[in-house]
Amino acid sequence: MYNTTMSKINKKQKIIIISVVSALLVITAIILFLCLYVFKPKSAPSVEVILAGEQVFVKVDEPEKDYAYRFRFQENNNEVCYDSSTSVLNITEELWQENLKIGVQYNISVCYIDSGGVLCGDYSQPIEYTFNIKLSSPVLSINENILSWEEVRGADYYNVSYYFIDRTFNISTSTLQFDLTTIPGGKYNVNVTSCSNKENFQQSQESQITVELNHNLMPFLSATINPQTFILTVDGNEYIPAIRLTDDVGNSYLLKDFSIEKSSNGWRYRIDVKAIYVSGRTYYVNPEPFEFNSYQGQTTKVSL
Repeated sequence: MYNTTMSKINKKQKIIIISVVSALLVITAIILFLCLYVFKPKSAPSVEVILAGEQVFVKVDEPEKDYAYRFRFQENNNEVCYDSSTSVLNITEELWQENLKIGVQYNISVCYIDSGGVLCGDYSQPIEYTFNIKLSSPVLSINENILSWEEVRGADYYNVSYYFIDRTFNISTSTLQFDLTTIPGGKYNVNVTSCSNKENFQQSQESQITVELNHNLMPFLSATINPQTFILTVDGNEYIPAIRLTDDVGNSYLLKDFSIEKSSNGWRYRIDVKAIYVSGRTYYVNPEPFEFNSYQGQTTKVSL
């Protein structure tokens, strides 16, 4: 009787044990399922590099609100990782100073991490990118015809440009200012660009400012007419659109059809005046202003 009772108890215990084990196995399976397919984030996100002005960003295409991110930069056998609570990592100057190298090609990938910094899933497929630094644009101001700007970090020099008549003039300077009285009078859009001699540093976007100058034209340096070829040659400091030729009997001619070339003193103009030249008369030339100038410039006597 005793043995029969014990046998019944053992059977009940076995049933209970089997039931408990089965239940634990089911619960474990459910937990694994939830971890693998419900609570685990989607497959590894992809990344892209975005340039916005002088800023560089590494962006996750598929952000997950419940996770942080680990951005990995691999170069040969070296790697650098940065954790971020947002899906966009700003590549700041501090990051370059710490570990990253300008001009080095990196394989960039990202993965999700939990609040404790533990990886949740695999890294994404890497993308290749070589980082360059784009210089900041200078901030311009004008005071008494002096155009100035603050120093831009990383810049070795600055390029000042303006469009005049039919060409663009470029002036490079290592200073932080430009004298606007050195250019002819008129209304201009003056551009200043930050530039660098260092590799992998890109010049900045142009900073532009509009200026209006009423400039007094300087007199010509010299003027001569060759009586055999009837070519009027005029040397001057400034680039002008036209020359006013007058004679001693009151005739006046506006000359625009001439050749022009750069000379050691400025500009040299050559005009064929055969159709208007009269032997024995005295001629004078003035630099003719643009319509926005009020001053014509002093008269220069023409020598034969």
